[in-house]
Amino acid sequence: MIGNEPTIQSSTSADTLSIAGWRIHVATNRIRKGEKTIKLEPRTMGVLVCLASRPGEVVKREQLEAAVWPRMVVGYDALSNTIKKLRKAFDDDSKHPRIIETIPKVGYRLIGEVSHSPSDTGSAAGAQAAPATSNVPKHKLVVTSAVALVIVVVIVAWLVPWERSEQKAPSLPDGPSIAVLPFTNMSGDKEQEYFADGITDDLITDLSKISGLFVVARNSVFAYKGKAVNISEVGRELGVRYILEGSVRKAEDRVRITAQLVDTSTHGHVWAERYDRDLKDIFALQDEVTHEIVEALAVTVSEDEEERLVKRYTDSVEAYDYYLRGLEYFSDPTRQANTLARQMHQKAIDLDPKFAAAYALLGFSYSQEWTMGWSQDPRSLEIAFEHAKKAVALDDWLPVGYAILGEVYLWKKEHEKAIAAQEKAIALSNNAADQIAGLGGILIWAGRPEKSIELVRKAMRLNPMYPIEYLWNLGHANFVLGRYDEAIEALKRIRDRNPDYLPAHAYLAASYSELGRDEEARIEAAEVKRLSPQASIETWKQRLPYKDQAILERLVASLRRVGLK
Repeated sequence: MIGNEPTIQSSTSADTLSIAGWRIHVATNRIRKGEKTIKLEPRTMGVLVCLASRPGEVVKREQLEAAVWPRMVVGYDALSNTIKKLRKAFDDDSKHPRIIETIPKVGYRLIGEVSHSPSDTGSAAGAQAAPATSNVPKHKLVVTSAVALVIVVVIVAWLVPWERSEQKAPSLPDGPSIAVLPFTNMSGDKEQEYFADGITDDLITDLSKISGLFVVARNSVFAYKGKAVNISEVGRELGVRYILEGSVRKAEDRVRITAQLVDTSTHGHVWAERYDRDLKDIFALQDEVTHEIVEALAVTVSEDEEERLVKRYTDSVEAYDYYLRGLEYFSDPTRQANTLARQMHQKAIDLDPKFAAAYALLGFSYSQEWTMGWSQDPRSLEIAFEHAKKAVALDDWLPVGYAILGEVYLWKKEHEKAIAAQEKAIALSNNAADQIAGLGGILIWAGRPEKSIELVRKAMRLNPMYPIEYLWNLGHANFVLGRYDEAIEALKRIRDRNPDYLPAHAYLAASYSELGRDEEARIEAAEVKRLSPQASIETWKQRLPYKDQAILERLVASLRRVGLK
């Protein structure tokens, strides 16, 4: 629950809200303006109700998630995609919002004017009525009592049917297994959130280098960020025996880190420690924490792994700080955030020209720009290639450098080099779920979809709350194999989580077309045209990196049958 936060008081069940001229009918999940009526999904209406309960105020992500997805752990994109649906319904613009404003790294704020008005009867006369302009002062719409809170939670619970996670609880691995929960920022400054997240990231990265340890991926553990958790439940949901949790306090040139390792089966503390150090000693401190965890779990570390553990990105604390800031921006998959991440990594390189990881992620900003279509500059892929090569030249043991190099090789249609680079990344970080899934993605384009499915399933175990890209690999692999029903199942799950994910609609259209389900194929083709009006099959033919041209021709033929050109 949100806690004792303000919420809208509903005087009668027949009342409606008015937001920026739109009439909001909570009971029917509909919004209306003039002749236009739009039906929202229950959870989408639930988020709107929660935002409307605090007009003009920032509502944190975790508060919205707790109210609309009660007792469930959801991925980062669940709420983000729900907000996208609301913006689409209201024809709102995230860059120049009129109704819903994003507060980066915090939450959302309803900035459209909110009023509380009697419901119309739904008649034609009601539809023609002017938007309600209540004379009741705004503060009268907001109450602080616990009773009012119960009202909104009951409304949301009624709107949103109870559901279980789509994944059943995974079984424990044979050897030691661990999940590193996001460290809490205790600095008293929200702007320092990136630093605590960066410490968490680095611990996950370091532990993932140890072959004798099963480590859950970042995406899954960050689903718990900012939430009160039950250790046993987290262990069950992620399928691990141990949980590492802690906090970071950074103030001027000092840093304090507290950490504790908990056995999920007994709730007993296996190890706990507090460190107070100069900020310049942050790298040695991270090494110390990692080694103490490994020692507490009695994990055998090879000589190569030991050497990789003590190898640090940079000796410059300031460069490292910029690197962490850039890493945080990458959590927001938008063009603007990508540009900001690039600026941060360039600053890190300016401070330390030998900072290999910064070169790798600078390269990633250019490859992402190219693959997402944010830039038409053909040099983007070449610039990404040069930065990735620079990264691995500076540090031959850098997994992320090889992973990005593999991605660039793929889009350059050099499949064997792409596979080799991604395999190198995995060899350097055995538990890196994204690299494993990434290799699976490359193998599909290279004509080895069966092996791809095996790898993606392995990545899903390491990352139980996996991003939609894993599902995309499953859907894509099954399409290539001609298993269209299985492809449709995976692609529909993507569409449900992100209605604007263009590849899902394109391959759904192709899969339905191959099965002769023409009406469904045309619906998906219309979505492709909506999302990318300028898209052309000829452009796709030139860009898509299929090694087997017969697969590409099959895709093209199926899309042309449903009217795409």
